[in-house]
Amino acid sequence: MLVLVGDETGLLKSIALETKEQHILSNREHPQARSRGIQRLCWSSDGRDTSDCENNVVLARANGIVESYEASHGITRICSEKLPMAYLL
Repeated sequence: MLVLVGDETGLLKSIALETKEQHILSNREHPQARSRGIQRLCWSSDGRDTSDCENNVVLARANGIVESYEASHGITRICSEKLPMAYLL
């Protein structure tokens, strides 16, 4: 079983419970900070195939950044965009 965890300092982790392995999926170019904390986490489809909604995750950060990740354990694909805070309410 694969579990995704987002924390208040901005880390998004993929944890494989059977093997007790964890991978950090979030962008490591940015330092951990409460301003980058993950406030929302949601499964997402890439728009082409709705059956893949368990393979992608979208997160919203405290600073208004919205990022999309491939949720496969150990694979990171990032797309980010700054949105006004009103979209996150």
